[in-house]
Amino acid sequence: MSPRSVWAQHWFSPTLCQAACGVSWVEVPWDYRSQHLPGDPNNTTSYFYINNIDYVRKLATSDYVYQVGFYKQTFDTEVIYDTLEYGVKGGSTTMLYGDLSPSWHDTQVLNWYWPGYWARSPLYTRFYTGASSDGSYFGFEITNARVCCVGIEFPTNYPLTPLERHDGLLIETDDVVYFKDSGPFSSAQGLNYVIGSADYASHDFDLFVRCNARPTIEQFDYVSRSGSSDEFIHIPAAGNYCLNGTVYIAVHSWQGSGAFYIVKSAIKPASVHNLVACTDFNADATQQWEIINSLTTAGRLYYGMTEGQSMVNRFDFYNNVSNCIYSSPTMCDICYTSQTWTKPGSCASNPNMHVTIYGNSSGVWYSNNRLLTHEMAHCWWSQSDEYEPDPDKPDEVIPQCGHSIMGDLAIDNYNVCTVHNHEKDKHPLAGDSGEDPGWENVSWYGLAVNIPTKTPDNTAYYYHEFVHAGSSSTVYYGQVYAH
Repeated sequence: MSPRSVWAQHWFSPTLCQAACGVSWVEVPWDYRSQHLPGDPNNTTSYFYINNIDYVRKLATSDYVYQVGFYKQTFDTEVIYDTLEYGVKGGSTTMLYGDLSPSWHDTQVLNWYWPGYWARSPLYTRFYTGASSDGSYFGFEITNARVCCVGIEFPTNYPLTPLERHDGLLIETDDVVYFKDSGPFSSAQGLNYVIGSADYASHDFDLFVRCNARPTIEQFDYVSRSGSSDEFIHIPAAGNYCLNGTVYIAVHSWQGSGAFYIVKSAIKPASVHNLVACTDFNADATQQWEIINSLTTAGRLYYGMTEGQSMVNRFDFYNNVSNCIYSSPTMCDICYTSQTWTKPGSCASNPNMHVTIYGNSSGVWYSNNRLLTHEMAHCWWSQSDEYEPDPDKPDEVIPQCGHSIMGDLAIDNYNVCTVHNHEKDKHPLAGDSGEDPGWENVSWYGLAVNIPTKTPDNTAYYYHEFVHAGSSSTVYYGQVYAH
């Protein structure tokens, strides 16, 4: 009987990880680096050093795991103020801080609870930093995770928290990790489930979704199995899917072992966009390739920036459209113009909400996907700028917030500001923006279902293809269709 037939009948029984606790461990790569990045606060182009972080990540495992550990390769944080907490949330946790040597840290995740049942928790980690580090600390780098098991299974469906990144470990081919989404669900919102992995080349993970029961290889409502470990399922609001039930999610290893992440988000229909992009000049083949590549990548960055609560369903691209913005019948949402302006890009609402990318410096901005994402955030995510002119360098800007793509395109950050980090970690010469936190704007305009208050996940989705490879068709969300 094949492993897949076994999984179809019941859950997976591991071969690598049996009653091994205290004897041996199964180890897999797990890449988790702090968002605490050093830099020179007096140099605009390398202003990467960020405080005021409060970030939670959880690590889930299969039904047989008893203990979970991680290996910290490096650890260098400000004593007391910058801390990595780990353990079982609501149970025992340990604090790491200061300058620490490489080592393993293990936690028992399967525990006995009164009045008499076993329950497995995810490995809980929380990284939080103070407000005034001098920028000389490296942060931390976790490179590997390990598990040990017991010989019998204790079925566990890990609750998915909206917008929160959950990592998972699959220790061998046919291993499965299960999650559950208890909503609340609404006929006025769709659902997004996305998985991915930093080392996808070594394995192939699939994503399954089912209402009110665990999915199997043969029984599911939605599936995505593309041949990589980047999978995406978008369930439109119109389907009224599982409104009064519980959605169960399985991440299954078709081949190989490794770590993955999964993020769930609810999305309003008005935040699923079909965008038309145009040029008002005859772009040559190289320029068209740059524009199409920029659109594709900006769509992915935009998904990450909104925490999956706004997305581009598709782009349609037209070359050499006269009067770009005002054209008919192809009203353009994004216009690449040969005209120049004092800024490289803009967002305007007349005659329709649209982005313009200008031809400053012979069109070097046409290929800048971060600029396009920044302007898309103005137009379709109600964001305000969080930068001001650099008093020492009139042609450059300095960020008024170090936690937002609205502050400076040079910052390696793909979020917008929350109430927790708004106007924090600005350039020393910058004043306050005078604007409200970006996520408050989103809330006031009713654009999102959930509003983060602490540090959102900083996944950029740069290389994620957002492919939903279903049983009968394959859809690439955010794909560019050239006409």
